[in-house]
Amino acid sequence: MKTKINHPYHVPEGFFDDFRKSMENEIEKLHTGSGKKVRLHYPKWMKYAAIFLFLVGAGYASFYLINQPDNMIDENMQLTVEEILPQISEEELTDYVIENITPEKFEQLKFE
Repeated sequence: MKTKINHPYHVPEGFFDDFRKSMENEIEKLHTGSGKKVRLHYPKWMKYAAIFLFLVGAGYASFYLINQPDNMIDENMQLTVEEILPQISEEELTDYVIENITPEKFEQLKFE
């Protein structure tokens, strides 16, 4: 004897008849943006906290970073003449001497 099995889930009448059309409509809504819009809700104090942090960062940048002197060199970063000369070509050195050394300055130089 066969017993009839009761299924807990039932499909409404005509569900699969319009399924394709309803799915196409949903996809079209997603592509056109006419679907539901998602808006993030956050507490109002977060906006003021973000503004405060921005102002603190801008103040730090303007007072500390921007006001640093341009010619500030770390004492450990200074190079000696022996370290610099191999990096300069003879042509660059000659051009510098021609442009910047006057005959008066040339006479004052002491050569060893």
